[in-house]
Amino acid sequence: MAEDKLTEEIVFLIERVKIVETIKRLTFHMDRKDWKSYEAEFTEQVEVDFTDTPFGGKAARIATRAQWAAAVASGLARFFETQHFAVNYFVEINGDRARAITYFIARHFMKVPDGGKYLLDQGGYYTHKLVKINGVWKVDFNKLTPLWDAGDPEALKPAQAGGLSRSGRNCSESSQP
Repeated sequence: MAEDKLTEEIVFLIERVKIVETIKRLTFHMDRKDWKSYEAEFTEQVEVDFTDTPFGGKAARIATRAQWAAAVASGLARFFETQHFAVNYFVEINGDRARAITYFIARHFMKVPDGGKYLLDQGGYYTHKLVKINGVWKVDFNKLTPLWDAGDPEALKPAQAGGLSRSGRNCSESSQP
């Protein structure tokens, strides 16, 4: 019986590590702008809830994983560099379903036409729900809850108004990054 309990705890820890690694890959793929790999971390349909953000709308929505990856790529295209840190993972596992709450700090760097740079830092937490499909954990729910931001408030203005491309040009001026 003690061996059964030990085996159960070992399995839980292995699955927890797999879930944490899935979430870590999301931030890694975002920062590398590897949108195909980012997309692959999600189920075919994903529920997205960014209602706590200025750009998230009034209700959660369902998107295909390709639509969601394209939306994130578009949103982050305004920044020439990002770096997302994910820490303090709280993970609950119930069979082939899981929920994870993860604190984050995200740094966003934006070039401006005069050659300067804006920096926007944000902190908060993600809530992810995951499902295990063919032995692989996939995200099927993604919620962002920002708690604070710091840095140059001017960085938000161009981002919310169409933003700047990675080169510092207004995104409406050119489709080239």
